[in-house]
Amino acid sequence: DEQWQPAGVDAMCRDGTVKLAEVLRGSGKISTAREILLKWLEDHPDQPTPQLITWLLDRGGEIDSPETVIGWTTRGIRDLAMEQPTASLNNFYMKRGLAYDRQAFLAETKIEIKKNIESALADFKTARSVGLRGVRLASLNNRTTALLRLAEDNGISLQSVDENDGEAPRSAAQVATEILQHFSEHGATDASFVYAEQRIEGLATLDQAKALEMLERASTSSKLPQSLRDTIKAYLNTR
Repeated sequence: DEQWQPAGVDAMCRDGTVKLAEVLRGSGKISTAREILLKWLEDHPDQPTPQLITWLLDRGGEIDSPETVIGWTTRGIRDLAMEQPTASLNNFYMKRGLAYDRQAFLAETKIEIKKNIESALADFKTARSVGLRGVRLASLNNRTTALLRLAEDNGISLQSVDENDGEAPRSAAQVATEILQHFSEHGATDASFVYAEQRIEGLATLDQAKALEMLERASTSSKLPQSLRDTIKAYLNTR
């Protein structure tokens, strides 16, 4: 095990299109692969690797600590904000929400219980809004009921996820991703730019800067279609 080092790990991880079958070729040792890939993630915090993170979550996420899962999924959401939006996004929000769910039931103070319940419910809402369907959607609905019951049992009054014109509180990465999705679907229209501006203005000042930085990076990403990059640039030029 100590001598096994799969060829091409760095190259595959760098471009964010990890092919685990190739990484595991000739070994079949999942635990060893996890250790190597986890070390790679730790050593390369700024590299976009959403597919690698998805693989790790699908092969052990349930046994990893909630803090670890939240860290991975937050990184995956950030990375996807820099790329063409994909179906992986609802998976990251779902699994981060489930990690907050676990933390809520482990928390020992009402403040921590409330914080984690609200974070879980916000992520569940986002997962639904970006296309979560079928059995996984039913599972989240069940977890939502359990979290609301936990809040009630502890006498906790929750912030409504329908505040701010029906939207849950958003992070910079969430807003950047939503804007990219909207631009991808609707193109460079005045209505699209109004939508983007409203989303940006709904953030705190520091988060506004972060979201705009993500959009700036996305506008030069070779992984995005040229038409989407042009739309992002056109929006940024209006500010």
